[in-house]
Amino acid sequence: MDNKQTSPVVTFGFKTSIFVLIACLIGGIIIPYCFYLLHWDVRLGIFFFLPLCLATVITGNHYFISSTKGFTKGCILTFFLALGILMFVAYLWLYKGIIF
Repeated sequence: MDNKQTSPVVTFGFKTSIFVLIACLIGGIIIPYCFYLLHWDVRLGIFFFLPLCLATVITGNHYFISSTKGFTKGCILTFFLALGILMFVAYLWLYKGIIF
């Protein structure tokens, strides 16, 4: 008798951890460094691209890596919700000086 139940909480595996690390490197170091080289405000690069990269990885993990739900309305909703929350946190961090 197999009573295997699936949990609604999606966990982060090794593959997703690598993707989060790569997203942090791209959105938090590489793109802001390109902004620095172009003499633009580095905070803008971090503010726009770090939340974008992390929201993409979070959504991709939940809908494509850890499950086979695929591209659905919930995928888009999760992406924009994560993007909004992460951009709000980045705004507090970069422009208001609130460090969590």
